Amino acid sequence: MKYVIVIPEGAADEPQEDLEGATPLVAADTPALDVLALAGRLGTVVLTPPSLPCTDDVTLMSLLGVDPLAFPCGPAVLEAAGCGRPVGDGAWALRLSLITVLEGRMLDLTAGHIGSAEADQLLADLQQAIETELGADGRGLRLAATAGHRGLMFDEAGRTFDALTTDPPPLILDRPIRRHLPAGEHGELMRRIIELSAELFADHEINQTRRELGELAATHIWPWGAGSPCRLPSFASRFGDLRGVMICCHHLPAGLASMVGWEVILLDEALLQARAGRHAVEALDEFDIVCVHDPAPDAAAHQGDVHGKVEALAALDEQIIAPIAGHLRTYDSWRMLVLGTHYTSTTSRCHDPAPAPMMLTGERIDAVVKATLSEEAAAEADLNVEVGSDLMEYFLFGAGIRRSDDS
Repeated sequence: MKYVIVIPEGAADEPQEDLEGATPLVAADTPALDVLALAGRLGTVVLTPPSLPCTDDVTLMSLLGVDPLAFPCGPAVLEAAGCGRPVGDGAWALRLSLITVLEGRMLDLTAGHIGSAEADQLLADLQQAIETELGADGRGLRLAATAGHRGLMFDEAGRTFDALTTDPPPLILDRPIRRHLPAGEHGELMRRIIELSAELFADHEINQTRRELGELAATHIWPWGAGSPCRLPSFASRFGDLRGVMICCHHLPAGLASMVGWEVILLDEALLQARAGRHAVEALDEFDIVCVHDPAPDAAAHQGDVHGKVEALAALDEQIIAPIAGHLRTYDSWRMLVLGTHYTSTTSRCHDPAPAPMMLTGERIDAVVKATLSEEAAAEADLNVEVGSDLMEYFLFGAGIRRSDDS
């Protein structure tokens, strides 16, 4: 049996006035997905437990069959693993986001899609400022750029951050940052670093150039998602001898995949849609499970770009789903899952943990009601997975599904 999972991150959305009341998922031209959905089964899944934030580490862990409540690694640990910089014993890591704040509100969580070279220079200069300005409080802190607006902060000074409270940027767009500043143990230190970044970045030459070009400036650094080293159960220990590969362009899904024992094919973000389909087709001959993570719909929604989200979903259908589906049909037995993991609203530009629509098709998966994939059709379907970490076993083996209130 061959298995394929395609993750159009943040695909689900609300009806949009600009789309005459349709959602981007409905408005997008997705003929390959439509054919699969009509032959398969629709439903919803809750990948974010009620007590956790709706972030990619939580939803992707659930999808790969790992209970995020039982293994609270934190996104920084997964990101570090994906960068080949695992968090050392006794150390902690936090994710860093370069953001744009205007009049006290978080305007953009990517600092205008700032480039990696610019981010690297800003973090290098902030590292020097931390060493100079914070003195002993700054000892053991090490900053590292990863890709684009993303970075990491490693703490090797023996501090612990399990009592630190932080809010992820995808959940606080367009909101005053003063209401969401780090709090709890070492919260004051994190707030000082945010203030230091604001002072340093205000007239930084990189931001001066960006403003001259009409681009958003990186006004602040935002630390969040702290975690210490953790060991995740291997995929094989849960689901048997099935070899998996993650095809992605972000370090977080790459790190999660590697930590559960999957291989990783890491592509450039700008080229992922153009190349992921070919890589997936080639990988199917070698691996039992091929997973493609595409962040383009989510990125468009965070920018409030409804038409960009429609275009991203259409491109995913043409360049990823269609070639994979065509190749899958050359095998005797196969299954495919298309799942956006969470809503990302183009109205609020934030994540929403509402049950995400999904489509399953392939061997021994029969359509109950014939319909194409949409938020409404999925919500009305009979398949509703309330414990997201159960979905993988159901997808692979058709096993029973618990309700969220089951012990």
